[in-house]
Amino acid sequence: MSALACIITIIKLEIPFPLLPFLKFDFAEIPSLLTLFVTMEIKYAIVVATVHFLFLLYRSAFTPIGPLMKYLAVLSMLLGFWLGLHARCFVRSRMKNVIALLLAIVIRSFVMGIMNYLILGYIAPFFLNLAETYLRKIGLTFLSTFDMCLILVTVFNIMHVLLTYVISIFLYNYVKKLLKI
Repeated sequence: MSALACIITIIKLEIPFPLLPFLKFDFAEIPSLLTLFVTMEIKYAIVVATVHFLFLLYRSAFTPIGPLMKYLAVLSMLLGFWLGLHARCFVRSRMKNVIALLLAIVIRSFVMGIMNYLILGYIAPFFLNLAETYLRKIGLTFLSTFDMCLILVTVFNIMHVLLTYVISIFLYNYVKKLLKI
């Protein structure tokens, strides 16, 4: 699965987020989530994400910030899914997937919100200039560039979790049906 994540990165299987094109819906997260679904063990999914992170460190243009942000996004999403799938509360079995999805969205959005606040505010504020150019083109200037970036990054992360989940659960169920498990 780690190799698959690296191959997806090499062939650039990604879609730019239209409002801030430097953010990309990256399909290389799917192998990590699939690993979690198949094994129900977060440690194996973390191994997949870690190998992919090391590959990104070697290959990425914006090292170490870009790969680290991707790694934290994936780890926080995996944590949310794992917590939800292992909930031993009064939740019905079917509700576990919904709880897992909501936890993945909340945890990833929270972690990435904090990280983007630090990156845009202190570590790499030059991204605000790039973002301002995009935001002016589409007329999103009713808030400060910093505030709009934080809002759009949250929207992006919510959409990314949903996209990754839908594709992963489809593939998981397809393979499960194919193998008659």
